[in-house]
Amino acid sequence: MNQLTSKQQIYNYLQKMSQHFQLDRFSNFTTITISKELSISRSLTSQYLNELVKDDLVVKISSRPVYYLSKNALEQIYHVVLKQNEYISIHELMQELKYSSPDLKDFQKSVGYDGSLSYPISQIKSALLYPDGLPIILYGERGTGKMYLVSCMKEFCQNHLNEKGHIVLDVKKVSLHEERTAQMEDLFGYEHNGEVKKGILENSDGKMLCIQDAQYLSDQAQEKIADFLRYGYFCREGNEYVRVQSKVRLVLCIENEPRISLNENLLINIPVICHIPSLQERSEDERTRLVVHFFQEEQERLKRKILISEKLCNFLVNHQFQGNISDLQKSIKAICANAFSETIHEEEMEVRIYHLPTHLLEQMSVDKYEKEEATFVRIDSFEKHELGEKMIQMWEQLLNAYEDLKNKVNSQARFLEIGQDAVRHYYDVLVFEQSYHDARIDAMNSLVMDVLNIVKNAKNIILPVNCAYVLTRMIISTGRNTSLLNQWESNYSKDIQECLQTMSDMMMNESIIADQIIKQIKTATNVSLSNMNKIFLMLNIRMYNKELQGQDTMGIILSHGYSTASSIADAANSLLNHYIFEAIDMPLDTPVEEITKKLNEYINNNMHLKNIILLVDMGSLEEIGDVISDTMNVGVINNISTSLALNVGMKMIQHHDLETILSESCEENQCHYKILSVAKKEKAIAQCH
Repeated sequence: MNQLTSKQQIYNYLQKMSQHFQLDRFSNFTTITISKELSISRSLTSQYLNELVKDDLVVKISSRPVYYLSKNALEQIYHVVLKQNEYISIHELMQELKYSSPDLKDFQKSVGYDGSLSYPISQIKSALLYPDGLPIILYGERGTGKMYLVSCMKEFCQNHLNEKGHIVLDVKKVSLHEERTAQMEDLFGYEHNGEVKKGILENSDGKMLCIQDAQYLSDQAQEKIADFLRYGYFCREGNEYVRVQSKVRLVLCIENEPRISLNENLLINIPVICHIPSLQERSEDERTRLVVHFFQEEQERLKRKILISEKLCNFLVNHQFQGNISDLQKSIKAICANAFSETIHEEEMEVRIYHLPTHLLEQMSVDKYEKEEATFVRIDSFEKHELGEKMIQMWEQLLNAYEDLKNKVNSQARFLEIGQDAVRHYYDVLVFEQSYHDARIDAMNSLVMDVLNIVKNAKNIILPVNCAYVLTRMIISTGRNTSLLNQWESNYSKDIQECLQTMSDMMMNESIIADQIIKQIKTATNVSLSNMNKIFLMLNIRMYNKELQGQDTMGIILSHGYSTASSIADAANSLLNHYIFEAIDMPLDTPVEEITKKLNEYINNNMHLKNIILLVDMGSLEEIGDVISDTMNVGVINNISTSLALNVGMKMIQHHDLETILSESCEENQCHYKILSVAKKEKAIAQCH
């Protein structure tokens, strides 16, 4: 049996994998993955893939990263004949396949599902999955998409809850000028002279009820809803004796802060409060995707391919629409209507700045729309770049550089240069392109920042201002088991481990400091950082601390008393502006064996140290250096004081050798005495003139 050539192996792999590909899972179709799976060098893999494209056997998607799929497999699955072998984006291929993301359900359809909306959506899911559901408040400016999320809630319940039939959504829109009595009767129903009318809360039993513009509810209505949520029943207006029960999934939509819009009693009974960001609070990438989405809807409606000028696209992405997403959508409809009237009999339609509605044109300076609009982009060529994909690009770039280092194509200096370039790109993506408010990020960022500040001060190093924010985003992203980044790290764990080990050998001091940061973050947050997180930290430390010197000597202060050693160590570290002393406090009855155990634990956790200097106060502690681990040099000085600690610490900072530190510190710290006589002194008399 003839052995398959490398080119045939690659084609067979694509033929097999393409049978099962999913729209949001393209990681198996990159050059680096194919190379790894088949143990073929990347250069050869790339060469054969491009040959297969020319042979009309493989489809190439020229995105970042580039993807390759079996053409025959796609044609069999979707019963079409593909007209070309190269596509500029995934979306363009999907359009030809007439494949409109059927795997995307409920919240996944939302722009920002894995970005600015990820936290509120996670809150909503938790509330919906809770037994019988929890009431929810959605608050955000008008036009931010609150009602769209409510419709996603309905679909989510139908997809994930085992309830009979379809979930029915009722909507009650509250008016600012609605009369109070009518509002109460509409919500709770009424009984009058034998006439009974059910209210919307009663009619929504077993359904989902959204009260839109709930900030206009009267105080009386809010109090009664609060009692209903607390006790599970209410009374109709006009009858305080008959209790009406209703199991309803309640959602309140408001525009302002809940504490401003709703009374305290109602808020106490609604545990899930979700902030929906305004259009401007969303990242530029999300705003661009919203613009593209609305133009694609118009393209489908008008049956006309749309080309948009870059100037118009930039204006729509960056303009502050007062009505947020709703105003953006209405403006795009008006733009397309204006352009359509000029191109009724054409297959393509160009949309330009001057197609904007009049009220938007009036807000622009003349030079912004009178200059020639030379660059047009097909709406279908805009590609959706999820945050996880952008992160993966950075890590793939680093692993590629590491493989070149292993193969001696690049030097260590070049490898580190590429790594630092990748980190700079990472900052651009996470800080500038993907900036949005997320309560989880704010809380975690505060803890991570505290840890980084402690280590920065202790080690006298520099870290960039946004390091804590970027590290926090990485932690949260990899914390999602379903995230692309998490899956990618799992697939390439062996390569990442090898890369980290090589970097640790090259940058021992950076590795030690990164380990200390990781350990303290674990203590503060109970979150274990990944190998990728450590690589990121090491590259940051390297970038901003070119002359970083490792600390090979550490001081440990041991003293009798409940806080004597800690007080001396804290004072010395503070005055020296370096973290060079650890402290072990000993109550008077503490056995030497316990102290020895603590010292050996410290030594085992700091094997990078060459020397330890023990500063002790008296007694049996002077001999403790003889019984601790012999893996490093140990020096002992007795009669500890703050003055002695400062003297020893200064010499450690100056990197003196162990013998010099011990001998000179002992010589320079002599005891002096002075007697203050109690001889009588003449009394002084003060006179005022």
